[in-house]
Amino acid sequence: MKKAASFFLWTLITLILIFVALCFFPLFNISEIEVKGIESLTEEQVIDICSLNESQNLFAFNTFKAANELKKNNYVEDVNFDKKLPHTLVINITERKVRGYIPYMNSYLYIDEDGRVLDSRPEMTKQLPIVVGLRFNGFTMGELLETDNPDAYKSVEELSKLFSKYDLLDAVIQVDVSDEDNIHLYVDKVDVLFGDFEDANNKMGTLSEILKQLDTSVAGVLDLTATTPTFKYMS
Repeated sequence: MKKAASFFLWTLITLILIFVALCFFPLFNISEIEVKGIESLTEEQVIDICSLNESQNLFAFNTFKAANELKKNNYVEDVNFDKKLPHTLVINITERKVRGYIPYMNSYLYIDEDGRVLDSRPEMTKQLPIVVGLRFNGFTMGELLETDNPDAYKSVEELSKLFSKYDLLDAVIQVDVSDEDNIHLYVDKVDVLFGDFEDANNKMGTLSEILKQLDTSVAGVLDLTATTPTFKYMS
């Protein structure tokens, strides 16, 4: 029993000494960093948040601490690290995606598909729907937006998924959900009467097909609430 305990102890000590030696061996200093999965964040931002530099050792680098720091960023949903010998660190990030903007006090709230506020800026960085008609008093960055009309916000969540499904995120420029039974989508100069959420999937599929042929630079009203969609030019 004593021999087995002694063997285990010496083995443990040996492994610790090897690990310590590796932590100080220059060959394993991080010289290559790969950042994957980012869209809103930049590689420089990720490296800065992780406090990475070329003098750090691959074995000594604290991935747990770095992951916690990254997850403090509103855009980071999940992260994991791969250490590739002898000196490469791969950072795999799962980002929350911006699905739309909400106008708020001369700026835009960037929201994901769950309604989480990811950012607030005076400008929009890409073409995504602007959501109007949501009633709220304020917001907390990184948290879900609490509205006075939660049913309407649920519509926004579902619409975001449908926009993504039918590749309409760049086409629809504004969504008015002030009346959940009479939702309006605005595509360039066309007012799309979407109605309520009954049969929403088919309506969005129909809209996707119509927009392939419709000249949206001409003002008009596209009614998807009727049995057969109709389009009427504005006088």
